[in-house]
Amino acid sequence: MFTRGIIMSFSSKLAVGVLACFCGYHSSAQADQIYELPKADSKSLSAVANSTFEMSEIVDSIPQLGVVVTRSKTADGRAAAAGFRSLGEVSEVRLIAPKAVDPEKTPATLWGLKAIHLAKAWPVSKGKGIVVAVSDTGVSSVHPDLATQMWKNPGETGVDSKGRDKATNGVDDDGNGYTDDVYGWNFVTNKPSGSDNQLHGSHVAGTIAALPTKNMTGVAPRAKIMDVSFLNSKGQGNDVNGAKTIVYAVDQGAKIINCSWGGPGQNSLLKKAIAYAESRGVLVIVAAGNDNVNNDKKPSYPNSYDFENIIAVGATSTDGGSRADFSNYGRESVELAAPGDYIKSLQPKKGYISYSGTSMATPHVSGVAALVWSAHPNYSYEQVKKALMATRAASGWKGKSITEGQLDAELALTH
Repeated sequence: MFTRGIIMSFSSKLAVGVLACFCGYHSSAQADQIYELPKADSKSLSAVANSTFEMSEIVDSIPQLGVVVTRSKTADGRAAAAGFRSLGEVSEVRLIAPKAVDPEKTPATLWGLKAIHLAKAWPVSKGKGIVVAVSDTGVSSVHPDLATQMWKNPGETGVDSKGRDKATNGVDDDGNGYTDDVYGWNFVTNKPSGSDNQLHGSHVAGTIAALPTKNMTGVAPRAKIMDVSFLNSKGQGNDVNGAKTIVYAVDQGAKIINCSWGGPGQNSLLKKAIAYAESRGVLVIVAAGNDNVNNDKKPSYPNSYDFENIIAVGATSTDGGSRADFSNYGRESVELAAPGDYIKSLQPKKGYISYSGTSMATPHVSGVAALVWSAHPNYSYEQVKKALMATRAASGWKGKSITEGQLDAELALTH
């Protein structure tokens, strides 16, 4: 079975494709307002988060980003700002206006692994010791090719003082605010992760780190997958939960975050989350998009944000050098290309499926990033990015990306 994924913009008509699957990314509920408190310390944020106001209520917060989410009880959504200031704890309040962003949905052969010269890289590294977070629809932890590849939270494994399994005891054993988050967290259901809300995330995770079998293998089969999901069964999520996946992954020790989603429109909250990742030395590897447009002229986000820890990925076709006809590009906004056409990977629970899209190109880069970081554990994210930028020339990408080339695992490890 083959499916091509296409980016959808909520501000325009749906793109049409063969057996098209669409993932959408949109802002929080219209009644919700997102506020940044840039000068608030932890004490002030705690005071705000535990406060009640006559005209609004606090429904969520991301302390690491200095952000709170309020829901107005009236038609005027600005009531919370006055409430914050009335506490005497907050000197500056900024409203972050939610803006629409869309993720892409996509799913054959393993031609891509040959195209990136993976066989020549494996004698050096297979990704051991590196955790890659997949911010997506979820990851099927029961698929035979992923069951042993999942990251396990050390604070939620083993037995507690009462002899109960920490994974299922209903206690936040590590005190990180998430109960029984063994594999990560599902921000759609607000429950422990380990299942796929759709199928996109499992496909992405398989390309990164699937167990080598007769059917397929991941690029970095000794890396571990952290599951942080925020897209539901329709491929839709919101900016608050998208930011939370990034913050959670950073705080739990992921070195790489794979974001195979994106779309038009800047989003201040996501921008803050990526800046948070950059401050902690974490790479965020993102899809360039599937609209066959120049991102330099028509930016797509989050890949067009100007952060050094972002790597934007376009897609090459099955000949290993041509630009896939759907792939976005950009001489100044897309770092490199990777195999993204007819990519075979996993379906949830069991089985395999082939997808096309920059969603599928992105995890190839995340996998090679894991190989590099495993081989050079003291590298900074800048050094890993530099290694990934040592690409092999790709004729279809001349003038279309910063490197003008395709990902090459061998060169990344020997540059």
